[in-house]
Amino acid sequence: MKKALFILIAAFALQFAVAQDDMSTVWEVKLGHQIIYYGTDVSDQPDSYSFAADDKEVTFFKNIDGSTIWTKAYKNMAPKLRKVDELIAFWESNTVFLFDRKMGKDQIACVDMESGELLWNTDKYQEVTEDNVVYIPEEDGFAISMRKEMVFVKARTGEEVWSTTKFVGSVGQYVYDPNDGTMVMVNFQPSGLAALFTGFKNQIVRINMKNGEILWEANYIGRAIRKVITKEFVFDLDVVDDKVFLTMNGLQVYDYNTG
Repeated sequence: MKKALFILIAAFALQFAVAQDDMSTVWEVKLGHQIIYYGTDVSDQPDSYSFAADDKEVTFFKNIDGSTIWTKAYKNMAPKLRKVDELIAFWESNTVFLFDRKMGKDQIACVDMESGELLWNTDKYQEVTEDNVVYIPEEDGFAISMRKEMVFVKARTGEEVWSTTKFVGSVGQYVYDPNDGTMVMVNFQPSGLAALFTGFKNQIVRINMKNGEILWEANYIGRAIRKVITKEFVFDLDVVDDKVFLTMNGLQVYDYNTG
């Protein structure tokens, strides 16, 4: 069936124009496929880009002028995917996840944003959403929180580095220590995933990111939440000398070495 030709008008180009009463079009471009899914990098980087996709193919294009970086059909990028039900872009990692949802047998394909090349794919991780995957740039990997465990996988290869059952919930704010590769992090329970995390409890932990060992664990007071639109956390976490400062329902202070 002949594909409909849609006109993509750069509404998101507001970030490149000065706000006025009547906004002028910065640019517009024609795509050879429908737009069912879309996303844009909201950073102010001059080389940022966006995507538009339907259920057969996806186009990545530059935010500055709308020029196409690449267009590819899913079947050519990730042959194991019979269909694509969802795309989630992880802009900081320069990757996009393609999902083929199959009721307990979800296929995930991780694709490089700049080239459209398949990096890895798996059906090992189920019920994965944007809210329970966090990219850790310091280790160039994804912390994926699931019902019974959290796993850490390398962003470019999909290699599973470690898993732990001692941390329940999604990764919230964290502070990474480059000296020893450990990280202090707070868990949280996204409202849309409340049923996913059985046995959830408030946790602040220090974890060795090389092997997943929990060095210490404590219970924090309050509720870790974030804003709906911006995804910013409504609390602060900081490490100063040998103290961990958590600003949530007042100030909570933990010993960095022992918790």
